Amino acid sequence: MFTHPWAIFIGIFAAGLPVLIHWLTRPRPVRLPVSTLRFIRGAVQQRRAKYRLRDILVLLLRTAAILLLAFAIARPLMNQKVVAATDESPANIVRVVLLDCSQSMAARSGGIAHFERARPLALDSVKFQNSMKANLLLAAASPSPVFAGPTTNLRALREALQKSTVRPEQLRVQPALNLAGEMLSQSGAGAKIELIIYSDFQRANWTSADFSVLPQECDIQLNTVTSDKDVPNLAILNVSPGGRVQTGQETQFTVEVANHSNTPRHTRVELSLGSVVIPFEGHVPARAKSTLGGRVPTPGSGWQIGEAKIVGQNDALPNDDIRAIATEVHPQPRVSYLTREERNKVASSAYFLERSVEATGVASTLQSSNWVDAADPDVDLLRSSDVVLLVRPGRLSRQTIAVLAAMVQRGVSLLYVASDPLDASNLKDLADALGSTARMPVEFAPLSSDRSGSRRFLTDVDRRHSPFSAFGDELAAALKSLQFEGGLISRPLPDGLKEDIRGTLSDQSAFLTITSTGRGKLAVLNVDLERSNLARTPILVPLIGELISEELASGQQIKQTFSCGEPFTLTLSVGEERIEDLQLIGPDGSEISDPEIRGKLNATPTGIAWEVPKAGPPGVYQVLLEKKTVAAIATSIPAVESDLRMIPGNVFKERLSGGRQLTYQAGSSLTNEEQDTFWVWLAAGSLFCMMGELFTLKIFRT
Repeated sequence: MFTHPWAIFIGIFAAGLPVLIHWLTRPRPVRLPVSTLRFIRGAVQQRRAKYRLRDILVLLLRTAAILLLAFAIARPLMNQKVVAATDESPANIVRVVLLDCSQSMAARSGGIAHFERARPLALDSVKFQNSMKANLLLAAASPSPVFAGPTTNLRALREALQKSTVRPEQLRVQPALNLAGEMLSQSGAGAKIELIIYSDFQRANWTSADFSVLPQECDIQLNTVTSDKDVPNLAILNVSPGGRVQTGQETQFTVEVANHSNTPRHTRVELSLGSVVIPFEGHVPARAKSTLGGRVPTPGSGWQIGEAKIVGQNDALPNDDIRAIATEVHPQPRVSYLTREERNKVASSAYFLERSVEATGVASTLQSSNWVDAADPDVDLLRSSDVVLLVRPGRLSRQTIAVLAAMVQRGVSLLYVASDPLDASNLKDLADALGSTARMPVEFAPLSSDRSGSRRFLTDVDRRHSPFSAFGDELAAALKSLQFEGGLISRPLPDGLKEDIRGTLSDQSAFLTITSTGRGKLAVLNVDLERSNLARTPILVPLIGELISEELASGQQIKQTFSCGEPFTLTLSVGEERIEDLQLIGPDGSEISDPEIRGKLNATPTGIAWEVPKAGPPGVYQVLLEKKTVAAIATSIPAVESDLRMIPGNVFKERLSGGRQLTYQAGSSLTNEEQDTFWVWLAAGSLFCMMGELFTLKIFRT
């Protein structure tokens, strides 16, 4: 078997040239009239024997040099194990070639990308053979077959291979194996079926592979594209701000860096956001992760785009050294009161709550406060809020509950002052609307009529967290004077977190719960401000101030980063009537044309949902309304693709084969070491023959 068989025929033709030249230039006898020839004839015969030996040696050395050079160019594969079926194999071959196109295949070792090593090998697997059908699976986040099933159109498969590229996605192994199994199981009886895989066999992706989905008689051939088991690499795994980013304030940003090498690294990361560039530096231990951080001044309001980049390093996979950033710089918080009570009605619950907010230092940081009628709420006004305070809202409609639930999932926080029986129903509906994202610690219920006039006391509080941590040593004295009438009772839920209960009343009902739901928070303050004395003590003002400033207004930063190739849904704070006016812009500044990356904009009761089946290549994607950015997301390479360690070959045979016939060939990306050594020795032999010719001529002094 030869890599370049055409060189053999050229070598055979060239090997005949020395023989032809020798025959044409051989000495021919010339008759001379000499009187006596006895002495001359003896001398001629002696010299003729010497020259004949010289000519034979030179002819053999020249011919051998040409033949050895021809064989060296032909690259004989003397030691390669042939595992794929050849023309001499049984007829009706059905073959599926699975080529790993995930981001890790762009890593370089020995100056060559793993994918470029795999491509020619995959091309060789789909070259023409008698009675063979084949198909090509390009595997990444989802498998992409060239045809629906095996075909004899091998030329199209080769063209698809030539055009294939690495995708910035994670390899999902099992869907690709499942699809290959479906294709091979449809082959006819008596056919030889093969699955040939070319990959770097990254440990993080292949550990969970299950080959039992393939037919029992399938011949599985695994071919690695690198012999390096551990390829050193640095990567940025995550960039995130610490909470809500607001204008006029510095925000703590953290950058998580992974060192996938056996030596510690001192790493420098430059974070750019808008016009601001801040350097972070730190030490990252070997085979570990480290978090670098610092405070970043906000460059302006609205959506800001930037990136974090590792500088001064040259590793195997440069693509994961950069991570795009899209973050919204918010104005000062906006608070809305959702209630059925009239504004400025003295001694009402809403009145006490509003005056408490205004008396705190939080009021100076609030941009505005809106009064929303719970009977007929202004949905757009609610959506523009950062914190919603619910007090005496009456029975909320299903539409209002859905709007509030969607707002919480997007990052808005709610403070519900619960006192009426209707509040218990509203909280139950709200928990149901939040679904699995809400793990409420308790379920609230109305007080029975015989207990409505009884007094309760605050007996247990969480001193470690806000809002009670702000009271310090004065907390015990402040709590002694509190008496509560009315309100709700509660019972713990089995899947709730006890840490979410910040205060407990004397009848073991929850006084204050704070639950992270979605990206926002839901706080429930179980108190009747009109019947209890809390509003008449100096505790209410700092209690409300701490709740809003430390727990609710800070909120959680809405997730704006998604992995390439993965689906996502983003809810936009835009009315459904503007859906036709929205533009979707890609990282290059032009409108997204690929329908799979563009996705769809769907109107929902809570706003417009941007549903994308496959996040695009790394960069920032924006949603524009009248040339103004209303939302932005950043796509990035999945963090799992940065760890380039290989899975050992014996793991496939011992644990993952599923009882199938499996062949694992390591380092098959170029050719194996023995065959490379063989052609080098052939070339060296050719050079030795040429040097031998010169040495022979020197000995015979010609």
